[in-house]
Amino acid sequence: MIYKLNKKLSQADPKVLIISISIHLLVLLIIVPINIKETTEEEVWNFIPPLHKAPSLTKVDRTILLQKPQKVESLAIPSPIVKKYNPLEIPVVNLPQSTRENLFSQSFSLNTSSLLIPSIATIPTALPSISILFGHEIEAQKLGVIWDVSKSMHPYLQEVFFEIQKNFPDALLILLSGSGISSKINGRVYPIRQKEYFQGSKVQKHFQKSTNSQSLNMLEIFLKRPHTYHVDASLDQASHIAFQKLIKEKIQAIYWFGDFRDPIDTQHLQILSEQLINEQTAVYLHHPNGIVTGEKTIERVDTICKILIKPTGGSQIIQPLSQPQI
Repeated sequence: MIYKLNKKLSQADPKVLIISISIHLLVLLIIVPINIKETTEEEVWNFIPPLHKAPSLTKVDRTILLQKPQKVESLAIPSPIVKKYNPLEIPVVNLPQSTRENLFSQSFSLNTSSLLIPSIATIPTALPSISILFGHEIEAQKLGVIWDVSKSMHPYLQEVFFEIQKNFPDALLILLSGSGISSKINGRVYPIRQKEYFQGSKVQKHFQKSTNSQSLNMLEIFLKRPHTYHVDASLDQASHIAFQKLIKEKIQAIYWFGDFRDPIDTQHLQILSEQLINEQTAVYLHHPNGIVTGEKTIERVDTICKILIKPTGGSQIIQPLSQPQI
């Protein structure tokens, strides 16, 4: 058949053949138009078949992928601020054995829920501090002082005052004449700054009779010092009035200084002892000589220690004081 076609083509007129070929080419151009255009970036991406089926990317996404990755600076995370304490700045409370036992044995009550819950009624509001007074430990937040300032005690005024002021600067001082106790003696406690009650009192008369400049200087100090009182009573057996004032003030410890030459009512002393035990107030007795001399004075001090000092948890201070020339 190919042979016959070639034979016909060879026998045909050349002009007719050219015309026929031209017509056929024209038909092809009309039926199958050929769009010639440049290859774009879109065709390149469509031409590359993906290895795995993935979501189609937009032109903006592909532009971002083609960009060079930028360096990301690391974020600085601030470290937490931790305050460092100096061990020397942390106060250390050195409690005696008796106080530690009371805190752990009495200040906790057993609950039925198998938990140890502190009892509000037995938790102390403030832990007592321990200070040294004439070489003796006294455990108290605030000290009360019952101070015999009769003329025989003036040589010791300055030494006693500076020892108290050094260790208990906010101590409550009660000045009085003598160191005796009698239920028959009445009186009142007044601030020494109230001159209308201090003028003419026995305490003032003791200072007026003194010719010692140190005593007069101490009187000026007492008149300017806060928390300083005096007992306005007619006789030298008014120590119980000072005790009642300190009991009302909830004082934790009492320093009782005197020569203890005045009579003591033992029945009234027993009443005071019971009140002080209920308030858990310890009493410390101090004679200027430390160790007491004189038969009557020794007997009187022994009675005070037996009824009042030891039952309240206090003790007798035996450090003697130096007596300067006056």
